[in-house]
Amino acid sequence: MNGAVVSEAEVNAMYAASLGVPVGLVSGDDVICRIAREQFAGVEAVEVKVAHGYTSTASLAPSVARGAIRDAAARAVRNAATLTVPELPTQFRVAVDMPTATAAELALSIPGARRTSERSVECTVTDAGQVLGLIVVFYELAASAMHAKTALFMRR
Repeated sequence: MNGAVVSEAEVNAMYAASLGVPVGLVSGDDVICRIAREQFAGVEAVEVKVAHGYTSTASLAPSVARGAIRDAAARAVRNAATLTVPELPTQFRVAVDMPTATAAELALSIPGARRTSERSVECTVTDAGQVLGLIVVFYELAASAMHAKTALFMRR
């Protein structure tokens, strides 16, 4: 986004900011909580799991996680008046590396999309809601292209 790698939490925070809402609470793994603490002043970050690679975590027991989130939510509500809404840029340049060249080709059907490399596509929008829409479409195109590739492999 605008030349920086951003997390799902940061994209959601931009959307919330576009509605005038600050980020008061984030829960998730240790990685997203670290990002939240760095990016969102005054945030309550609750680590309910520790990431061990892309597909594995060590998680708290659900009852422990619920209690930690409940306590942090109460603190976030008490401190809500101190939270600020960050200023947003006037444009969002969203660049995505798609998993296949086919997915990148499909993404060119999005108005304003341009290819920046064999598998990379970029779009510029002016609204945080449009950013979320682009990400959903990019994800679905990537999933469709991967599914088609798998189906083709399975037929051979």
